Amino acid sequence: MTLYRFTVSARLKHDPLPVDMLRYDSCWPASGEDANKLSDAVQIRREVHPISVTLCSHSKPTIARWASFLWSVTNIQTLRG
Repeated sequence: MTLYRFTVSARLKHDPLPVDMLRYDSCWPASGEDANKLSDAVQIRREVHPISVTLCSHSKPTIARWASFLWSVTNIQTLRG
């Protein structure tokens, strides 16, 4: 089974995480810390600093779709189990 681990980051400080992308890419937070970051990322009150969250999925992330919401995808790792 292949597992993809990747980081999504807001390009602008005020862009909330597009929650539907979690469903669209069938992804979940990579750790408990990332789960806590998700809670912060869905709120619009992020004027202080941009946010990055590491996610996992069994399919490759749709980079262009994340970009359409002004979020970038980086650090894509392919893990095979």
